[in-house]
Amino acid sequence: MKARRGSRTSATRRIRLNTKLSMMPPECLEHAIVHEPLHLLEDLHNARFKALLNLFAPGWGITRKALKGHKPARSNLTY
Repeated sequence: MKARRGSRTSATRRIRLNTKLSMMPPECLEHAIVHEPLHLLEDLHNARFKALLNLFAPGWGITRKALKGHKPARSNLTY
């Protein structure tokens, strides 16, 4: 998962989050934690999806802009 912040699989209802989110501001992690489960209710980024985001994460537009512009620092951790 290089470019994605998270993903979900509808069939298994499994959500995966990129570990690089841990190097970003907490609101970016929060955005992904709210965003991905909402895709279990609505697949597309349409008006219904945005209405759900407004309900569960007011101000998500500001966080989304920060997330898109944020490049996490390199980690010294090795796996």
